[in-house]
Amino acid sequence: MRPFTAAVSALAVGLPLMVVPTSAHAAEVTNSVTYPQTCRAIPNRLADPQDNRGQDVRIETTAPATVEVGKTITVKMKVNTGKTVLDKLPFGARVTDNARLKIDLALPDGFELQSALLSSDTNVQGLSAFTVNERGEKDPNGRILRLASADNATIANSPNASVTGAGNANNHVTGSTLEWLLPTLTMRLKATKPGTASLGLRHKGSAEQYASPTSYMTFNVVTDAGIAGTVYAATYCSPRTSPTAPFFDGARHLFDFTVIDKQPAQKVTVNLATERVAAGELSPVTATVTPADAAGTVTFTAADRSVTAPVVAGRATANMVFPQAGQQPVQLAFTPRDAEKFLPAQGTGTVEAGARPAELTIMAPRRVSPGSEVTIQVVTPAAATGKLVFSSDGKTLGSADIVAGQTSFTFNAGNTEASRTIDVAYQPDQAASLAPNTASVTIQVEETADTTLTLAADATAVPIGSTTALTATITPAKGTTARDIRGTLAVTVGGQTIRHTVTGATSTVDLPVSAAGQQQVTAVFYPEPDSRQTIATAETAIVGKTTGLSLRLTPPATVTVGTPAIVQIAAVTSDQFPARGTATATVHGRTTSANLVDGVAELPVILTDTQPTPVTVTVTDPQGLTATETLTLRAEPSLANDDIFATDIVLDLPESGKANTFLTGTATVTTSGRPTDGGYVSVQVDGAALQRDGKPVAIPVVNGKAAFQVNFAVNGTHQVQVVYHNDAGDSGNGVTSMVVITGGRTPATGTEHQPTGIMAWFTKLIEWFTHLFSGGSSSAS
Repeated sequence: MRPFTAAVSALAVGLPLMVVPTSAHAAEVTNSVTYPQTCRAIPNRLADPQDNRGQDVRIETTAPATVEVGKTITVKMKVNTGKTVLDKLPFGARVTDNARLKIDLALPDGFELQSALLSSDTNVQGLSAFTVNERGEKDPNGRILRLASADNATIANSPNASVTGAGNANNHVTGSTLEWLLPTLTMRLKATKPGTASLGLRHKGSAEQYASPTSYMTFNVVTDAGIAGTVYAATYCSPRTSPTAPFFDGARHLFDFTVIDKQPAQKVTVNLATERVAAGELSPVTATVTPADAAGTVTFTAADRSVTAPVVAGRATANMVFPQAGQQPVQLAFTPRDAEKFLPAQGTGTVEAGARPAELTIMAPRRVSPGSEVTIQVVTPAAATGKLVFSSDGKTLGSADIVAGQTSFTFNAGNTEASRTIDVAYQPDQAASLAPNTASVTIQVEETADTTLTLAADATAVPIGSTTALTATITPAKGTTARDIRGTLAVTVGGQTIRHTVTGATSTVDLPVSAAGQQQVTAVFYPEPDSRQTIATAETAIVGKTTGLSLRLTPPATVTVGTPAIVQIAAVTSDQFPARGTATATVHGRTTSANLVDGVAELPVILTDTQPTPVTVTVTDPQGLTATETLTLRAEPSLANDDIFATDIVLDLPESGKANTFLTGTATVTTSGRPTDGGYVSVQVDGAALQRDGKPVAIPVVNGKAAFQVNFAVNGTHQVQVVYHNDAGDSGNGVTSMVVITGGRTPATGTEHQPTGIMAWFTKLIEWFTHLFSGGSSSAS
């Protein structure tokens, strides 16, 4: 059996625990057992032993009823108590403490205790959880889970037993109301062998006997009896209807488990579900996993690149780029999250990567003179590589290579007046992901005596919201010169008309770009009446592009505190081509970056706690365009936090000090011998939480250290307890130190009381505990 380390937490005891079904899963059930309880209190003087035939106690246990060998389960237990009013005790007697509290549980056979965790919502100080043997000695292999002070201070069945002591596990009573606020006990049990087993109250050996030192629940009631001094009543409780009745059998079976042999891991199949994608584009590719509840990841490998995606409800989807058109093989590899439940699996598939035709935007003059040189500009997508072939009337005029999405070609218009159609054909090279395509433009070749207008626009795609320059060239009418060119040029684009005064053959107009893609531009020259020019028209086009990028973020399959988790970023341009540039993730103020490859980047992020945490991802392309998306992740506790009792804590605090002077305490926290990073420590001083601004202080653990300061105004011995908490706030191991203070105020003393009537006092005392067990209330009279 592995060693079991105690969890220190302030736990109110003196009562059986009840499981709180706060996180019931599908495999969990809740079992309720009601049993009678009888207690014997034995005052150390002034009164005889008292028996009380207690009332019913109900314990509820929530856990999986069936467990596989090798699996670890969670069991939660808690009791709900009521209040007891102590405003009319006989002869002024006063309860000061419920001390040396102890509860023993019998662990189920065939299970190993992995951890036991006590919540902090309690008013009992200094309680810990650890295993003991039948002699009540701390023993990592013990089969009894004991809830008591860390030094095992009890009234019996312990090397540190005393019936006249307070001990560290103590509920200090103030005022006239007795109320124990009890915490939740969370156990982690690992099944080790098949069969049936029961979790119950301690019952083996002498624990079955009434008022035995090994009774499952014991405590010491400390009473101030006035001038008679302090009286201690050692109290022993067991589940039975009366002192002579047998041990109640149901208390042995608070919860029954059935442990079955470990089941073989299930076979898993993984198949490619996507049949067609667009070549050269960032495309989602999906795989199906059977059975659908097989949690894990699928790694897609194609085109010399691998992408991993989580399995959600039997499906995993990754964003991939297939540069080449045609049949593309995809390798699939399923990795299970739980290798004991599911087997790894491999699969293959093929997708048809279809190339989309390259979009061709042609800009050319609509009318030219015979014999003139004509220049045609063609804009192609960035992914288009290869060349353009120009032809007319079935004859090839020539070709030109595509450079950065632009191509220019110049040819002679010929001497024949006619309409000429120029055909442009895209011929991709082997590396291209776009399919061949054709486009054409018609040019009117004619001799004219009229004024002519030619437009030339920038062939480069211009971001929406900016402007692009349009050059207008006016050829004067026959018999005139450029000096005669005067008038107004009206240019219309996107429903907006811009008027420009013309004086001379060449004019430049800035046009607004308001939409993506090709926009038709129409221009009309209106000459002044005495300029001897004619009205002339022309058309061309400008090309707009969006300035944004779109992002698709894929979260990690699992996120664990302190462990890098991969966020996949897929970035595409407005025309759905893979973006280039850099992706940056920001979390907890820290950043990490990676270059986009085929529009995809994978960034490791680290979460430092279990709270929902935003992860902001920004992509910047070479042109300075940016896009930002935010993904919210929530991490599971790390392994060290899940097995919180592997974390040890040591407190360095002075043993003595002066009143009203700050003392510095330093907690050293280690996990498996190494400094712990993450989590925090809480501090309790004399049972009260150390606070700041009215709230309990949570001191972060950084590189294994957490420091704090305390001061005291009252003389005497004070208790300082430090408890480590994981990222989820669960309580783990703790440590207690005592500090002796001098130079301050003297503690107040109790009120004088009459020593008579002490027997009636203890009779009332047992009645109060009876009501506490059953959640009732009572008032002394």
